[in-house]
Amino acid sequence: MSDQYQAPRTGVEIALTKIWEQALNIEPIGIRDHFTDDLGGDSIVAVRIIEPIQKKIGITLQMTALFDAPTIVELASYLTKNYKKQIHLIMDYAEQLDPAESYQAQQPLSDVQLQSYQQAIQTLFKTDMGTTSPLSNKLEPAVFILSPPRSGSTLLRIMLAGHPKLFSPQELNLLPFSSMQQRTLQTGERLAFFMQEGVIQALMEAKGCDKQEATDLLQEMEVNDAPISSVYAAIQASIGDRILVDKSPLNASYPLVVEQIENLFESPKYIHLTRHPYGMIKSYTEERSDMLFPFELDLEAEQFAEANWLSSHQAIEQGLEDIPMRRQMHLTFEQLTASPETSMQQVCRFLNIDYHPSMINPYDESEQRMVKSVNENGIMIGDRKFYQHQNINPNVAHTWKETYKSDFLRDDTLETAALFGYQSIKDMA
Repeated sequence: MSDQYQAPRTGVEIALTKIWEQALNIEPIGIRDHFTDDLGGDSIVAVRIIEPIQKKIGITLQMTALFDAPTIVELASYLTKNYKKQIHLIMDYAEQLDPAESYQAQQPLSDVQLQSYQQAIQTLFKTDMGTTSPLSNKLEPAVFILSPPRSGSTLLRIMLAGHPKLFSPQELNLLPFSSMQQRTLQTGERLAFFMQEGVIQALMEAKGCDKQEATDLLQEMEVNDAPISSVYAAIQASIGDRILVDKSPLNASYPLVVEQIENLFESPKYIHLTRHPYGMIKSYTEERSDMLFPFELDLEAEQFAEANWLSSHQAIEQGLEDIPMRRQMHLTFEQLTASPETSMQQVCRFLNIDYHPSMINPYDESEQRMVKSVNENGIMIGDRKFYQHQNINPNVAHTWKETYKSDFLRDDTLETAALFGYQSIKDMA
């Protein structure tokens, strides 16, 4: 603990102090005591802090919050800034804000804001350096699900994991980088869990090894600055005749993703997964997926989500322009949830494999689906709401209609959505 104890001063700080003291089993904790440096907090304790806060505010608080705000005073400020509509729920009272006070009209995403998002993405992924040079001996064919976050890719990948001919792990998050050291340096410690979890689990499942062996192999690759192709090669070499499926929404944020895939893999196939932009934005905002990105922009959560949706789909469409139609298919989240069997039959025809009925039962207990975290008490990468359901619910795709009653999206967002068959709110009326 820090040398000079400072007591909580505000209702939010008092509530957070109680949560921290209970999670860490330490009293008293000062508002400037550092979560890891002073209190010895780790990822397991972080879960015990994050979960009660989430229950109070009613929406997701990302694990990265304790890296961005590692003291109580910083976390109180972080929550006050980023959870304006929910912050009063942190305190131990349940009064709701006056509707007139709590309502905030959605502000359109401006050209300047969109450009700032795109510039930040280009800087993060160093797009000026281009893609990895084409491999002389390309990797075996693989399947890539291309979609921005909150588009249903977790459900799709777990359904595909039910097929014995497919190897469909959690998020690998490899493609936007050229080597494993570059990947670690660009994403940093705050995203280490998200960058390591999927790869470690994939190596464990593919090689039949334990967590420590997989972790050691990953660390060896990082120390040796292995190219990302070597990770894919290690997985493919251990899965026999199964086809690797890479579901990593981070890939869709990388503007050069299709070119990178084509440089690494022999005749890869693409499933372009879309969701109505309003549906994605509502889910994205509830999960505060914007808080995962390692940069801060002057955008509201809805604006950040729209920038991600629009930029991702524009890049995907541009990348797929020169790809033969036999190697790409379009699938919507709405179609997937409304007609799961038909959707899986279409996917199987596209992949030239026989349909397997277990694909439409994603909640069946099966180790090959890889739905558990490799860490005890850990959190699955991807859609954590997956565990809140018992079956595929088609109504989930349309809950956004209860929230958004009028259009606030940019014209180019609505035009791109129309390409995928989605109507504006105005046209639905």
